[in-house]
Amino acid sequence: MIDPDLSLTNVLLSKGVLDDSERQNVKNRQGSVQERNDVLLNLVLQKDNAVQGLTESLRVADQQHVCNFIHCEGGNIRPRC
Repeated sequence: MIDPDLSLTNVLLSKGVLDDSERQNVKNRQGSVQERNDVLLNLVLQKDNAVQGLTESLRVADQQHVCNFIHCEGGNIRPRC
């Protein structure tokens, strides 16, 4: 599972995948981690070429396991980390 509460949203901001208002939208979302993940993924998937930035950010944020899942489990997103 993606953990948006670790450094991931900050890494996405530094890589230009999210802007500050989008980062705040994810961080301020009330509810479960799954609900914050939904907001995060919806924002990323609406942007051109942001998926590569997401996978790079997951790696930097020590969430390589998510990249492995996407790549190995037949997800619709296929970039390698």
